[in-house]
Amino acid sequence: MKKELEQKLAIKYPFLRPKQDPKIIEDFFDIESKFISEDELRKLEESSLTKGISKEIRKRKEKPTTKIYGKDACNPPFISDLMVFGLECGDGWYNLLDDLCCKIQKHLDENPQLESFKMRQIKEKFGGLSFYYQGGDDYISKGVREAEQQSYKTCELCGNDGNPCRSETGWLKTLCKKHSVEHNYKEVQKISTAQKLKPLARAENIKDANCKKSKNKG
Repeated sequence: MKKELEQKLAIKYPFLRPKQDPKIIEDFFDIESKFISEDELRKLEESSLTKGISKEIRKRKEKPTTKIYGKDACNPPFISDLMVFGLECGDGWYNLLDDLCCKIQKHLDENPQLESFKMRQIKEKFGGLSFYYQGGDDYISKGVREAEQQSYKTCELCGNDGNPCRSETGWLKTLCKKHSVEHNYKEVQKISTAQKLKPLARAENIKDANCKKSKNKG
């Protein structure tokens, strides 16, 4: 999402502002740039989910720092607040996020006992909105679920009506007809949890079958 849109949301809704120590972020990127391979970095750059991260790593890889981390180099700083990477989704979901955050902020203001509520990450995943947070209550949970479901009907790029689409390489995005054609995506049926977990389920079935064979042999 464009920085100016992210800033508009952050100004309106304080709970969106990242709370991670900036120095930890800098150290994380510096260490990653020293150890990541070119192939791994290229994969990050190809993914819409990690473009922001890969851009920072690429910048440091091309112009390395002179810092020496020693034994800590194998244990990069842990980034608990991934909001430092911004809103990792397209501009088309701005209104969707604005409506959701407005409900959450009003609810937090009216319920001071929810002061432990923290945002962790907002991104596109499997073609839909993923809104990660800590704390909250049933009201917030319901609002998040509704927004995430609505994202599968909203073009991530422009905000018009959209449908889940798949690229030739398998990437999922929710796009309107215009943008699906422009970016060479084809419309698919709504992506269900069962479809996302199909490879895992297949692995479990193979595992169960092997267990049964072993028992029969015994």
